[in-house]
Amino acid sequence: MQIFGQNWLLIGSVKSQQIEELMKTGSLSSPEVLWCPSESLQDLVLALKPHVAITNRSLGITSANNLDNKTLSALSKGKTKLFFTGSDGAI
Repeated sequence: MQIFGQNWLLIGSVKSQQIEELMKTGSLSSPEVLWCPSESLQDLVLALKPHVAITNRSLGITSANNLDNKTLSALSKGKTKLFFTGSDGAI
């Protein structure tokens, strides 16, 4: 999807294995903006290397998602800017 000239990729719930398969077949291209569930964030950011990633996780709340502080720290050191709808509000 293109929004203001940027390629956005919106992804629902997917498993790591599905992401790997899509990457191998070349079915996913690197978007400028990625919007995905927190459960898929790490795998998708590492695989697609978007400029911006948006997820539904609220900082400080770890239930119902698999993002711990170590994972967030590792992702924050990359070039992808991370936004969380629960703490950053409307995007």
